[in-house]
Amino acid sequence: MPTYSAEWPVTTDGCDRKARITIPYLCSLLQETAVMHAENLGWGYTLLKEEGLQWVLSRQWLRMDRIPRWHESLRVETWPSGKSALTWNRDYRIFDENGGAIGAATSLWFVMDRESRRPKPAPFGNDMDLSGVEKVRENDLKALNQADGLERKSSVKAGYHDIDLHSHVNNVRYLKWMVDAVDPGFLDDKTLAELEINFLAEGFLGDELDVLTGGEEGIRDFSLKRRSDDTELCRMKASWI
Repeated sequence: MPTYSAEWPVTTDGCDRKARITIPYLCSLLQETAVMHAENLGWGYTLLKEEGLQWVLSRQWLRMDRIPRWHESLRVETWPSGKSALTWNRDYRIFDENGGAIGAATSLWFVMDRESRRPKPAPFGNDMDLSGVEKVRENDLKALNQADGLERKSSVKAGYHDIDLHSHVNNVRYLKWMVDAVDPGFLDDKTLAELEINFLAEGFLGDELDVLTGGEEGIRDFSLKRRSDDTELCRMKASWI
């Protein structure tokens, strides 16, 4: 399976007040590179919409060895790295403008029926053998355990610009809302090194959501819940150095 790569600038709107790329912006670049590759393969939004289907991101892991800064550019390289009856894995490597490896990520996706909102086998790739494809992480992504002792730190309401072309809250918004619940001084002083995130349920326009978090210094657990029915939409474990 050939890889696909895209070059991206580190823009001002993608930086924090320390001029470092934000993790939500970086994850949006991973997502966009995956979308572009899927379209290039003929498995993207355009084809799936015609079939009444859409891709859904279920789990993601990211590790960064260095955080790029404003005025830099980076290259995201991605490829399908595995599949099962219902799920597909996609891996990434992140390089700086000099070609140095600065990060890696892996993700788990499935195809969903747009009406029933249920997983459905993908109508492609049945004859594809991905058994020998490179993986950036030795262990497969598993469901994160529900953390104990989390406390509500912030609340948000899903607005118009939080909704993507699938008519639900974009996954990067979940990440942004959870990280924004952390003390700004802590975020100034620390660098996010690794995160693992599970997307559990869809959020929609007007949803009122609570961010819960807790954990030890430098390692935090997060949960995002819809207030009206206490549905957990997302959970994450993240570490800073």
